[in-house]
Amino acid sequence: DLCGPATANRNIASGLYSSTIGAGCESRGQYSFAVGYFSKSYAANAIAMGKCVRAQAVNSVVIGSGTSNTESRLLTNNVPNSLMIGFNSALPTLFVSKSSAYNTTGKVGIGNVTSPEAKLHIKSDANEDAGVFIEPANSSKMAYIQLFDENNRICVKPDLGLSIMSQNAKINLDATQVAMNAQVTINAPRGFSEEGDYALAVQGGIMTTKGLVKD
Repeated sequence: DLCGPATANRNIASGLYSSTIGAGCESRGQYSFAVGYFSKSYAANAIAMGKCVRAQAVNSVVIGSGTSNTESRLLTNNVPNSLMIGFNSALPTLFVSKSSAYNTTGKVGIGNVTSPEAKLHIKSDANEDAGVFIEPANSSKMAYIQLFDENNRICVKPDLGLSIMSQNAKINLDATQVAMNAQVTINAPRGFSEEGDYALAVQGGIMTTKGLVKD
């Protein structure tokens, strides 16, 4: 134990080669480390840093703060070989899972996700929507999501709106119904359909096996 109080809220470093720093901390696993206020490392090689946090699995790391030193209010990482970060909550805001081998990488969860199902898995709280906000610092720059390579993008450009770039100029919509509340132009330059009130403006031919005009 380093720099711990001698009386109230004494630290406990009972694991083999374990250590503590702060007050009310416990290191019970071998080679474990707990630092802060009521931080607890209960497994081998576990690290707990912050206030009212607990690392309870082998090679687990927890950083941040729970809300009190009670069982249900501790920020607890009980997943081996992982990192958990959160503040003022018993639930994590960020989670990094283990890798499957030395030459692979783990997955990242944002929100209360401790078993990410994709490279990045985002889960909202019950009282909020799940969203991603991409905001350029300079309003003259675009915001985009790139898929696979630079030839496949969904982007928003100033004064141009939303655009979709697809490799080989192909976009496949696998749906039973596509609904649009907008004016659609096909193979037409800007301004092509501005002279009339048309829902669909096509520059070029239309080939179909069936047509219906309905009032």
